[in-house]
Amino acid sequence: MSDKKLRFAMFGTGNFGPFFAKYINEVAELVAICDPSPEAMARFVESTKLKVLEFTDCQQLLDSLEVDAVALTGP
Repeated sequence: MSDKKLRFAMFGTGNFGPFFAKYINEVAELVAICDPSPEAMARFVESTKLKVLEFTDCQQLLDSLEVDAVALTGP
């Protein structure tokens, strides 16, 4: 079995995002976040202390990175 973790991106970094990121990182690796609000992303990074790539456009994220899965945590 491979030790390679699934690479996740998260769309939406508001109230629920930081909590869900913890669960993602238990079984996978959160590599990028996307939110139209730079302020929300800054709060996410500050509260989680994760080093992730940040995007404001979801299509740009998908075009720029190879991810295995996406978590939708926004409205």
